Amino acid sequence: MPRWGPLRGDRVFPTMADCLNFIQGMLKGLVSLHLHCIAHRDLQASNAVMDHYQSETVVPIKSWQSTRDLFGGQDSVIYNIIDFDYAFIIPPYCLYHEAEESLTTSIHYPRDTRQGELEYNPFAYDVGALGVMFCNMFQDLILHAPMMTPLLDMMVTSDVSRRLAAVEALHFFQHGLLPSPSDEQLAMAPPPLSPYRVVTVEDDRWAGLPSDFVAKWKEHCTPSSS
Repeated sequence: MPRWGPLRGDRVFPTMADCLNFIQGMLKGLVSLHLHCIAHRDLQASNAVMDHYQSETVVPIKSWQSTRDLFGGQDSVIYNIIDFDYAFIIPPYCLYHEAEESLTTSIHYPRDTRQGELEYNPFAYDVGALGVMFCNMFQDLILHAPMMTPLLDMMVTSDVSRRLAAVEALHFFQHGLLPSPSDEQLAMAPPPLSPYRVVTVEDDRWAGLPSDFVAKWKEHCTPSSS
């Protein structure tokens, strides 16, 4: 039985393949919750754990990568979602897209409740929160994996009716994004995560991408809120 531990250090994902493995693991976790009618409502990086426990008081963070290699690389790492203080189970007789009255507290939040809305869709909110977290952590990978752009845009769009459901986001990732990077790109080291990094969902994630790619996927582009 694994001992779950937090994601520690700015090199917790040594390669782009590691980043994509984490994204897929979190999407699978959210799909599982939603299929069981559970809305998490507090999705953020501190509520993601991996099946490799390590205390920084015992093993220095900088040695984590070599320790990870003893377990066969990132493909053997499993991620999970924790902290269900704000979660609730939606009765099965409720419509999936039905709005619910509630309160949320996640620091990784979409704009669904930004203006004090009393009702919102908790499942769509979860997808938006996970999308915001992915933007904060992996937006720099877009130039190397352009298919992340429509995925992120369709997860964080303020038009909730256009936002992907969790199962749709996972399907898009597995069949649209995952096959696209080359082996060389998958092996490259991503930019280190910075605690001072400032990323917003309003960032133009399409800037710098090939014009033919933008033209093909423009219908998935999130319009500017300005």
